[in-house]
Amino acid sequence: MGYRSTRRILVIEDESNWQELIRDLLQDVAHEIGCVIEVVLAPSFAKALEEIQAAFYDCITVDNKLPDGKMGRALIDRIGNLDYKVPVVVISGKVKPSEVGDFFQDYKIAAFFEKGEHFKPKKFRNTFTRLLAPVKKEEEL
Repeated sequence: MGYRSTRRILVIEDESNWQELIRDLLQDVAHEIGCVIEVVLAPSFAKALEEIQAAFYDCITVDNKLPDGKMGRALIDRIGNLDYKVPVVVISGKVKPSEVGDFFQDYKIAAFFEKGEHFKPKKFRNTFTRLLAPVKKEEEL
């Protein structure tokens, strides 16, 4: 079968309320697709670099602005240099529409979510369900 029942997600986020929200939404996704999602938190650029180098992840969420003054773009560059391809989802507050376009043009990201009143939990769950659900082979269909 080849389907792993555990998924590892690296959540690069410094705000505890967003860490909790993302973790809760990912647990909803785990229930939906019938797997376990292990969430690893990295609240800073340095911790994120350490985690990226230490383990394999099925998906990585990146806050664009971290407390140590570093930008998520630098992390996305590092992620792009990994030996394996991993979907990256950017979650950020206070961005200009042109910046969102730049993310999709300049980086291979799977999705972008704006924090605050424009954040759509259902769209977030649907995106992760699509990214993490097992791919069915033709003979299984």
